[in-house]
Amino acid sequence: MRGVFYLQSFYSLLQSLNSVEKLVITAKENNYDFVALSDESNLYGMLSFIHLCQKHQIKPILGIKINLLWDNKVGELLVYAQNDKGIKNLIQLATFVKLEEQNNISLDKIKALGKNLFIIVTGFSPLFEKIFVSDQKDYFSQLLQQLKSVFTEVFLGISFQSFFLEQLNDNIFDFGSHFKIPCLPVHKTNYETPKAKETHQILAKMENKPLDSELDLSFLTKNEFDRIYQKYPQIIEQTKELITKINYQTFFPNKFQLPSYLDFLENQEAIPNRKNSKQYLKKIATQGLKKFIKPKDLAYDKYKKRLDQELTIINDLNYQNYFLIVSDLVKYAKKNDILVGPGRGSSSGSLVCFCLEITEIDPLKYDLIFERFLNSQRKTMPDIDLDFPDNKREKVIEYICQKYGLSRVANIITFGRFVTKKAIIKELIKFKKIKPFQVKYLFDFLDNSQFQDPKILDDKIKDLLQMATFLEGMPRFTGTHAAGVILSQDELSQSIPLQKSNYLNLFQTQWEASDLEAIGLLKIDFLGLRSLNIIEQIIEAIKKDHLSFDLLTIPLNDQKTFQLLQTGKTVGIFQLESLKAKMFLQKMKPQTFEDLIALLALNRPGPIDSFDLFLQNRKLKGTHKTYFHPLIDDILRPTYGVILYQEQIMQIVAVFAKYTLNEADLFRRAISKKDKNILLQEKTHFLTKSQQEGHDTFLANKIYDYILKFANYGFNKSHSVAYSLISYRMAYLKTNYFIHFMIALLNDSINDSSQTSVLLKEVAQANITIIKPNVFTSLDYYYFENNQLFLPLNMIKGVSRNFCHELFKERHKQKFMSFKDFKQRLFTSLNPIILTNLILSGALDQMGFNRKTLFYNQDLNEVRYYRFLEHYNLTLHQEFLLHQLKSEETKVFGFDINACINKN
Repeated sequence: MRGVFYLQSFYSLLQSLNSVEKLVITAKENNYDFVALSDESNLYGMLSFIHLCQKHQIKPILGIKINLLWDNKVGELLVYAQNDKGIKNLIQLATFVKLEEQNNISLDKIKALGKNLFIIVTGFSPLFEKIFVSDQKDYFSQLLQQLKSVFTEVFLGISFQSFFLEQLNDNIFDFGSHFKIPCLPVHKTNYETPKAKETHQILAKMENKPLDSELDLSFLTKNEFDRIYQKYPQIIEQTKELITKINYQTFFPNKFQLPSYLDFLENQEAIPNRKNSKQYLKKIATQGLKKFIKPKDLAYDKYKKRLDQELTIINDLNYQNYFLIVSDLVKYAKKNDILVGPGRGSSSGSLVCFCLEITEIDPLKYDLIFERFLNSQRKTMPDIDLDFPDNKREKVIEYICQKYGLSRVANIITFGRFVTKKAIIKELIKFKKIKPFQVKYLFDFLDNSQFQDPKILDDKIKDLLQMATFLEGMPRFTGTHAAGVILSQDELSQSIPLQKSNYLNLFQTQWEASDLEAIGLLKIDFLGLRSLNIIEQIIEAIKKDHLSFDLLTIPLNDQKTFQLLQTGKTVGIFQLESLKAKMFLQKMKPQTFEDLIALLALNRPGPIDSFDLFLQNRKLKGTHKTYFHPLIDDILRPTYGVILYQEQIMQIVAVFAKYTLNEADLFRRAISKKDKNILLQEKTHFLTKSQQEGHDTFLANKIYDYILKFANYGFNKSHSVAYSLISYRMAYLKTNYFIHFMIALLNDSINDSSQTSVLLKEVAQANITIIKPNVFTSLDYYYFENNQLFLPLNMIKGVSRNFCHELFKERHKQKFMSFKDFKQRLFTSLNPIILTNLILSGALDQMGFNRKTLFYNQDLNEVRYYRFLEHYNLTLHQEFLLHQLKSEETKVFGFDINACINKN
């Protein structure tokens, strides 16, 4: 039996350099019989650890290290699960420790969590070190009694990692013999080889943590293990006996479920047979279809057939509650005046989503494929992403917490990592004596590393580069998934490890999104989209004058809107603000909504050649071009022979080689991975199926190669349709409600001087007079009156919204009569920076004095003496020169305001 306890992965943040994979592979290479993961009070790496052990056929022993508080002293405990019940208790223990947010835990707080867990007591910590050194058997007896009352078994750890620990082992053996406690091999492992020791020590310095430099924390190799422990056969035998008993059998059999939606309805009595959520989904989806298309309509049967097909797949896969829950979230948002995006990702290809009003995209109208979204043969979860205004997404998350309970909802952990070697080296040199020229030399080397031989580097720089390599990709802190929330039928703390989150008092999972999906937990993505904030503000402003305005009913063929798009004047329009997008618009000159869908698919890194081919073929659209074969021509003709969309790949193999749509989706995914073996396999399969349909092999090869050419750049059409709708709507609003559009954008960009300058130029070009900020008429937001745009005071640097509100209160009481009056009434709110910037911006120009006079009479200390002066006169000065005025204005606004507001 070979193996040691106390192996730590890099999920013991900044305490270990070992990836979980490196630990498992190294253990396998050294003929270990088991790997005992023992990270610092967390189970971040648990799932990948179990998976990798299964993959490499080595026994996993799952544990954590916790700090025990006993009699005001701290001792380390290594805690491991004996069986599946032990895993559940270990999960709850890791959760408890993280939720307590205390470094040291007393036994009385965890006494209900120790069953089916065994612990190892070592000499690594002050409490146990003192007990063993001082031979405090009576004292230890009291502690041991408490430990045994909590945990199923107690062991002692024997380590040879330092001279001190080696000397301590005799005492530990003595304790083991006295108390009849078996001893096990312990070797704290934080890096693979001694070469990494210095890097590990620097990590400790980064965290200001003490570190015993004598300890060798490298992996104990097979030869080292045998040399040390062959002298102690009783340890080997006791380890074998324990490891044989440890058995994890039914680890997460994908039985997680979403809450049953009908169980959480407020008016449950209104639904007969309320336990049957599949029937309920079918009922409300069919009702939604009938709202959209009447049964007497000629197309109804086609839509009903598609709906039934989708419902069958959804219900067969038991995802009915997912769709009901997401539909309910969207209904809540709309009912509470929270704008919801028209769709995102492949869910826009689902008619069920459309009928439930989760999306606003009719998939049949745009030839979208459900199997791109949900495939019964693909082992991936459905993924409905929801876009909300980024200032309101929290309200929807609060609703889901309120409805299903905080114990069933959690956000998802992410990890910030050491990313690039350059960034890592910048941190490392704080702890290394490296001269600046050496660092510059190393950076130059990294910039051109593909052309240079590392042998040219001197030893110091090589060491630094090696350290950066050790750290690259390693997690260093935890974060929160930007959008994802998980929801479960049962309380999450019973099944997965959790910790505190700084967001909405939610729990946070200790596992990343990919791990959660692997065990069957569904994620709902709540994404914040700034453009939806803008649209909401525009609609609110429009409805003040046009109460009946409805964004959902605007025409998708408004010619003025397309004329605007063709000019490339798309500042503020979703997805179309970049120089590349503007260039594409000017070259392509979109005339239809379908053109816009294609443009968004083309406006990405990579397919620039596709754009040129698309334009070239589009010019010839008057001719009826044949591309490959009549079956395929109809698929390629809308995009002028270019494969723009992933759905086109699916359609081609489906009609030409008779793939099912499920098979076509798997084909699409396979060829995008660029794995040579997979590509060869898929090509053979495609050619075989094509031949079975009677097609010429040469033609089939030609079609396959053409598909492959675009496989990397094919875009998800469902997503492109949904996001094109947002782009079009914003373009429509800009065209038809220009000032409402610009004010919404400007108010959203008050603190962004660069964006503000661009927007103001466009307003001025529309022959709208722009009024600079002034203390008499300006507010803390942009407003429009009598063809004049009034700029806000808080666009001036240093002028806060709070100060503005104090100014407005005083202004409301009485008009400011003079500069003296202004300073007196706002004395408690003003400071030298605010007053200086108000003067230099021109916001006080109407006070009757030039800016230079105000500038040299701004001393706020004078205000204290005003009441003693019967007459107070300003010292007059000749105005600043024109270039000085402009220069100071540019400083306080952050851009040349005069160049922006003058019509040209």
